[in-house]
Amino acid sequence: MEAMLRIEAAAFDHPWSRQLLTEELHGAGARNFVFRESSGAGVIAYICFRLILDEMHISRVAVALSLRGRGIGRRMMAESITYAIRMKATVAYLEVRPSNRAAMALYLGLGFHEVGRRKGYYAENGEDALVLTKNLKEE
Repeated sequence: MEAMLRIEAAAFDHPWSRQLLTEELHGAGARNFVFRESSGAGVIAYICFRLILDEMHISRVAVALSLRGRGIGRRMMAESITYAIRMKATVAYLEVRPSNRAAMALYLGLGFHEVGRRKGYYAENGEDALVLTKNLKEE
């Protein structure tokens, strides 16, 4: 948890609190993966998602700042999607800030596409969220 909170604080302008992260980790249908250093010592990335019926809802993806750009996020997303497919998920959803160019490039590169916009979704600054989806039946 401590490593995840450190990554969270460094990765996001408005990081989740310990309580919110704990709730996400233990919520109904929650699935969470962490990536560790090759030695197995420390957490370097994590993804939080839920499986609800045949849907994968991705709520958080974070990679340690010092390790970004090395394909860790892409690998973590791909492995999570593969897991969701094994669990019979047929579609994946997530929300992303349009201003988060790195995340947009990652998601679009993985085959997600925009299906909607949530106006004023991010309360701290009123930024919209783009709703992205990926058909998992084609994987």
